[in-house]
Amino acid sequence: MMSGHLKTFVRGSLFSFSAMFIGGVVNYLTRRYLALHLSEYNFGLFYGMFSFVSIAGSFAEFGLTQSGTVLFAEAETEGKTGECSKILTGLLVLRALFCSVIFAGLLLFQEGIRKGFGSVGFLPYLLLCFLILIQIPDGTGISFWNGKKLFSVSNGLFICKTVLIFLGVSLLTPYFSLSGTCAAFAAVSLGTALLSLTMLCVHFRIRPAFPLDRTLWKRMLSLSGYVALSIMFLNVVYHIGGVLLTFLKGAESTSYYNIGLSFMQIIQVTMVFPTIFLPIAVQMTRERKFDSLKKVLYLSVVVTLLLLPATAVFFHLTSPALIALLFAEKYAPAAPTVTILCSGLLFYTLSHFLSQILISMNAVKAMALNTLMVTGLNLLLNLLFIHFFDYTGAAWASAVSYFCLALLNALLLHRTITRFSLADPAEGESH
Repeated sequence: MMSGHLKTFVRGSLFSFSAMFIGGVVNYLTRRYLALHLSEYNFGLFYGMFSFVSIAGSFAEFGLTQSGTVLFAEAETEGKTGECSKILTGLLVLRALFCSVIFAGLLLFQEGIRKGFGSVGFLPYLLLCFLILIQIPDGTGISFWNGKKLFSVSNGLFICKTVLIFLGVSLLTPYFSLSGTCAAFAAVSLGTALLSLTMLCVHFRIRPAFPLDRTLWKRMLSLSGYVALSIMFLNVVYHIGGVLLTFLKGAESTSYYNIGLSFMQIIQVTMVFPTIFLPIAVQMTRERKFDSLKKVLYLSVVVTLLLLPATAVFFHLTSPALIALLFAEKYAPAAPTVTILCSGLLFYTLSHFLSQILISMNAVKAMALNTLMVTGLNLLLNLLFIHFFDYTGAAWASAVSYFCLALLNALLLHRTITRFSLADPAEGESH
């Protein structure tokens, strides 16, 4: 990796790592507050519904955050800043279309869905469904900030959002229980999303630009299509355990599973690296730095494998005490899920990191196929493991799936880089 790219990556990663750590801690505090102030049933029910809406949101997302990041990064690299208004407009239009369709579907089939969640009330269900529509301004803003490498802005908004959600939950949950929790998540998400879009339009003077030329539409849809499939399937793998637990074993099992997710979200700070690296990968691919990209592949795999035993041993030894200290003694049986999920997260991060390079090299079709195969495997593992091992089985299903996806993406990326290098024997670091 060239020194300029390395400096950008390190600078962005350090700030983002700090921001994600703060956000992870605040997310933990939110989950802890809910675990202590909601009944065990409502605690599990909320996160079961939240996982379900997140899966639906990934279909409404249709890969537009990632593809938008690529488009903004390309415009920045090529000096075509005038294209940003057109890109922004296209993203908003497509998001409005996809999100409205998914939101309408959730309302149309609300009776059956709510029955599956123990006949949960319509108001909390509706409030969580509004998160789908909030993705319209939220995801568009994230694409712009990340594509422009303005990570301080995106991470500042992220911290603001997590802190305000914690405060909102603390204020509303004691008075309105589950409905208050859902209202806090919806209101804060809407406020920060609109703030992001306002900052973008006021400071950078980006305005809606019509009509959009056919070339941009074609590029946006072709890129987002396969990326969308990958992200949708990956979100299914990430969230389906909580949903299936709620349906198959009840909300109480989901509450124990979410104790493990609470710890996983704290160490999910490692997810900053894929986000930071996507615009850099786009630039390196344009500059044909394939030798450097191959070194990045090898280094990321080695670092993941080195971290795995340390992570597994640490949480195996400490998770019972940590749960008793940070939550409550009654959740002590969830200790194995902490070790399994936190170890599996390393491979989830690795696969997501490698996917950024695959996106930059337009290997999105094969990447989508990898994710589809792993999603099928994950569904089978969840159904089998949950039946025999309850919430611990759901954790194992996720961890095994993350490992398989990381392996498939690593093999695909190695083959893709090799093919590009052979097609351009004059490449190297001379460009």
